[in-house]
Amino acid sequence: MKVWAAIRLTRPWFWPLGWGGAYLGWVLAAGRWVPPAGAVPEAVAAGVVLGPLIWGAVLAVNDLHDLPSDRRNPRKSTAPLVTGVLTAADLVRGYRWGGVAAVGVAVAAGPMFAAGTATVLLLGWLYSAPPARLKARPGADVAVNALVVGVLAPVAGWSLQRPVGEYPAVMALLGLLLAA
Repeated sequence: MKVWAAIRLTRPWFWPLGWGGAYLGWVLAAGRWVPPAGAVPEAVAAGVVLGPLIWGAVLAVNDLHDLPSDRRNPRKSTAPLVTGVLTAADLVRGYRWGGVAAVGVAVAAGPMFAAGTATVLLLGWLYSAPPARLKARPGADVAVNALVVGVLAPVAGWSLQRPVGEYPAVMALLGLLLAA
């Protein structure tokens, strides 16, 4: 029961947001649709990081700090923390272990990918946790999500093939605006 609750906490339906952006960045950098055989380990590491690990860590801290409002929200009535299947301590452990695992696995995809992973984890914390709690600040909530999904995810994919400094500025601007 806790395992299924932990999986639900990661919101698997969100994973394609990171995967799609990263895939776009990778295709732009590599100029091909499919990674060469030698790049498969990095691609798998990136997929694990951008799917369950990042989302699990970021959503654990989000759910932890949203508990009072989630208890009043009918759409959240089956959330693992609201129902008590997971505890606040479970979510704290989920954030810590998910974050450590995300950065650890990201190292296999490259140092810039790992740095980007750490940046997304920090933004996830700032988005949800007091005192910053950017999700409660008009404009900041959209800006953080647009930056992460529209810019950092494609740059992450790009970093698997080319230096981050070569990422086209016009693509960063386009990604930011599209995600916003």
